[in-house]
Amino acid sequence: DGASYIAGTTDGALAGQALSGASDALLAKYDSNGSLQWVRLLGGTNAAEAKGACTDPFGGIYIAGKTDGIFDGHALLGSVQGFLAKYDAAGTLQWSRTMGGTISAEFRGCATDAVGHVYALGVARGTIRGYATVGFEDLLLAKYDRFGNEILAAHFGEVSRTMNPLAISFDGTNLQVAGSVNGSVAGQVFLGNLSDGLWQRYSPMGAVLATKLIGVAGGDTELYGAQSGTDANTYLAGTTTGNLDGELHSGNGVYDVFFTSYDSFGTRRFTKLIGGPSSVVALKGLALDSSDNACLAGLANGPINGVSPGGTASAFMISFSSAGSIRYTKFAQGDPAGASAFFGVAADAAGNCYGAGYVQGAELAGVPLAGLIDAVLVKYDANGDNK
Repeated sequence: DGASYIAGTTDGALAGQALSGASDALLAKYDSNGSLQWVRLLGGTNAAEAKGACTDPFGGIYIAGKTDGIFDGHALLGSVQGFLAKYDAAGTLQWSRTMGGTISAEFRGCATDAVGHVYALGVARGTIRGYATVGFEDLLLAKYDRFGNEILAAHFGEVSRTMNPLAISFDGTNLQVAGSVNGSVAGQVFLGNLSDGLWQRYSPMGAVLATKLIGVAGGDTELYGAQSGTDANTYLAGTTTGNLDGELHSGNGVYDVFFTSYDSFGTRRFTKLIGGPSSVVALKGLALDSSDNACLAGLANGPINGVSPGGTASAFMISFSSAGSIRYTKFAQGDPAGASAFFGVAADAAGNCYGAGYVQGAELAGVPLAGLIDAVLVKYDANGDNK
């Protein structure tokens, strides 16, 4: 139906929805014209935060996150535990599930497959479902059917390693995971200082099929998205502090955004770096449209690709073609008194890019603030025009 969904957290009552705890998970639906359809809050005795959202082919909407209290009637296991909740298109809660252990666990994102299974990605410490984690923090992968029945809970880690998974997608056959790690894993040599980008493929039953590290000598690299295109190529996006694959860093000593692609044989097709000589850049997500054009979203406090932000820090959207050429670079914030950021991104079949995040300090695109920090959803067409 062309609807868009955003997920996050709020510390106040919103759109007629009462707050349950110190903060609640938030899910909102907008129609294709950007009109708000409904808002739902879900929480418990303390704080709850939705970290990601996904939809299934049957009209289900899922939010994944973490909580440090009793959540929707589920007892707390450990200091923090992950949660997954399902809503229908009308905003009716279908079910919620939590996953915790002896120390801590959280979910950071989710993905679904063609038959309605939902996969929640996160991290865990301690013993989860009877299995002890191996590293300081292990990658956690949980699978449920669309009725909320738990199918598996798997984890991946190595001694002394901190796994930092940040994004998950389903490529039609297997799962793609993107993030970072602080050392060598699965026989892959670590190149960086504090982190290398982590790219993994998992089977639907949680088996590790492939692991690759992407890094620069003495620098730090993270991946924020891994997506398979209709062309059978894989597209990755992240940030790095150094030269990568022959592409020169902007030289500011902090992060540049990079966009890279590999074919089905694992051969790199291209790598592109974007930054600014005085800019601090943070990437937060990657999405592909049906033509494999890429949408990269995040925030920056200075120029990117020759385009300047209007605010002290501004949400940005960068679009690439499937061949790696830049289609456009756009900043959302136009008021120097304001600040904004995108923390989520999506794309549709028409080539539109959607950025979801927050705005504070000043209105954005003519829409006045309602609170101290407001949630925001911005749509860009194939030309980069704000719709």
